[in-house]
Amino acid sequence: MSGRGSKDLVVDACVAARSGGDEAVYPASKYCRDFLLGLKDFGHGMVLNPSLKQEWNNHQSRFARMWRASMVATKRVRFVEDLLIAQLRDKIAKIAQKEGDKDAMLKDCHLIEAASQADRSVISVDERARTLFVSVASELHAVRQTLWVNPEIPGENPGDWLRSGAQYETERLLGY
Repeated sequence: MSGRGSKDLVVDACVAARSGGDEAVYPASKYCRDFLLGLKDFGHGMVLNPSLKQEWNNHQSRFARMWRASMVATKRVRFVEDLLIAQLRDKIAKIAQKEGDKDAMLKDCHLIEAASQADRSVISVDERARTLFVSVASELHAVRQTLWVNPEIPGENPGDWLRSGAQYETERLLGY
């Protein structure tokens, strides 16, 4: 578990996957690696539910596998159950504009569900998912109250955000 003043963050497997590329070829890899290192260095923890753990197992880079192992070894991974929020999933199915949008949100719904069991923060580079969740946030409390940070967008200052305690900032909310 993370220590006092730190946060338990849900880190999407897409961050784990991108953290291992050669930065000369994939500059985004450096952003993801730096974010994971910062998460650890600044004393934060991560949250894994079984669905997210399976995604990490399937997609993590070598770097991410070693990083996660060190997080587990230092007891900075909080394991939670898959909490299926039926109301959230039902509403997404009803209000999604397109079938593909519904499928995309339901595929990543476990991120919102895991975040609801921790410090309500999702770290992901999936801008399509973020945009879709923003589009339904006004109707879904669990989505509206979730904070989303993309480590590949320097303008979001993800390193500074981690350094300053990964605070719950209104402008980072999906429902802002």
